[in-house]
Amino acid sequence: MDIAGTDIATKNALAAQYAGQGVLVIQDVALPAGFEPSATDVVFLAVDGACEIYIDARITYTGPAPFWHDRCGEASHPATPGSSPSRWTSSVPSAPSRNS
Repeated sequence: MDIAGTDIATKNALAAQYAGQGVLVIQDVALPAGFEPSATDVVFLAVDGACEIYIDARITYTGPAPFWHDRCGEASHPATPGSSPSRWTSSVPSAPSRNS
């Protein structure tokens, strides 16, 4: 999935799914140059008023951005256990509900 090229209706549907379930998985997200493999599943998980973002732990990054070197490094962000290991990449505050 090309996130940047996704239409507003699809983005709104994804946001509604996340808001309703507290979790959203987007499969086969196309990654920019420097990532290998070039696509991954991305998991958004609501935790304590924030949104945690996870990618496949096997993703490597060789581009110029220090942020992604840190996020894809085993030492600073170890893989989760299990048969499909993922790696925490970021946590952002959840947006307030539009109904509040």
